[in-house]
Amino acid sequence: MDNAKWLAFRTAAPLVLAPSILSVDACVTNTVAVRDGRRVSYEGFVVADQIILDVDIAQRAPERLNRAGAGDLLSIHTALRDWATGNDKGGAQFDAAIARRAAAVLDALDEVADGVAAVTEKALTTVLLGYADINDMTVECGHAQMEEGSEHYLAYYLEQLTGTSFVHGEVVTLGSVIMSRLQRNDQDRAERIADHCGVAWRPAHLRLSRELLVTALTGLANYVRETGLPAGSAADLPLDDQAASELIDGLL
Repeated sequence: MDNAKWLAFRTAAPLVLAPSILSVDACVTNTVAVRDGRRVSYEGFVVADQIILDVDIAQRAPERLNRAGAGDLLSIHTALRDWATGNDKGGAQFDAAIARRAAAVLDALDEVADGVAAVTEKALTTVLLGYADINDMTVECGHAQMEEGSEHYLAYYLEQLTGTSFVHGEVVTLGSVIMSRLQRNDQDRAERIADHCGVAWRPAHLRLSRELLVTALTGLANYVRETGLPAGSAADLPLDDQAASELIDGLL
């Protein structure tokens, strides 16, 4: 999807996106995610002429990939808290009205969580419309902090540490569960939605050891600072080995 968007942005060619899975929100976002060394940046701006979801095709795909799509909406749970707490620390200005709209998208995901696991037409449509709603807010605000916060930063850092390209929604879901614990932010809800959606988010699914997760969590604050990601999120909090290990107790 991002390759197609980049080519359309650079050549002004017509752009039609037809996702065969809904594992990530790339089919509705107007920018292109680019990894350059240690940092993920968003470049260009292009609006698709059409986005076509053939539900029958999507339902033929491996169920795990469609379930992973919940991750880019579950991230609202932790991203909103990060956005609110980072308001006076260099992050974007917090907007309560936008936050309420984003929270409604998360509520809609919660309502169809079991359908996400079953890959129903209603659930797939809800996820796609949720992506579109969040993208509208991103364009309106000029940033994605209502959906992207410490949970995404942890995912980016894990990719950098391991050299692995994870299924995006799965590693972001893991980040949402861990960061909800660090935020003391209704962690039971984050884990419940993840499990009801059937996302393969647990460290064993992602082949992540306790040692690697502790390394990622203790180094995350430095990673966020060095890569220039928005300040004020839970990812800014320095953790020692013991605190990081306690944070992931029960997940392995």
